[in-house]
Amino acid sequence: MTNSPAAVVTECDLPDAPKKVWKALTVPELLAAWLPDAVDYEVLPAVTLEDALAHGRFKEQAANLRLYRWIATMDKTAPIPSLRDQIPTWAKASALAKDWELNRLAERLDTLAKRG
Repeated sequence: MTNSPAAVVTECDLPDAPKKVWKALTVPELLAAWLPDAVDYEVLPAVTLEDALAHGRFKEQAANLRLYRWIATMDKTAPIPSLRDQIPTWAKASALAKDWELNRLAERLDTLAKRG
């Protein structure tokens, strides 16, 4: 993406799985099909999160993205705080998922909370 004053940056929620969106953003043919009117866009040679971060992408979100990946892949080395003083519940988990805009997960956790 260009740094010119004419650059337009948009954010949106996409219904597709992150893996599908990432592929569409990193494979030139798919990006061209997905954004046919794009005049100036840059396709990264990266195919992994670490590659994208190494190319200077998502600088401000890098730590959170790595933590999310650790949690999402259930990596036991993820730096998650101890839960000894907390009593987790499905309702609390659902509220947190909603805060993180993980709406599908929040819905599933809501269902579990209602079951008791």
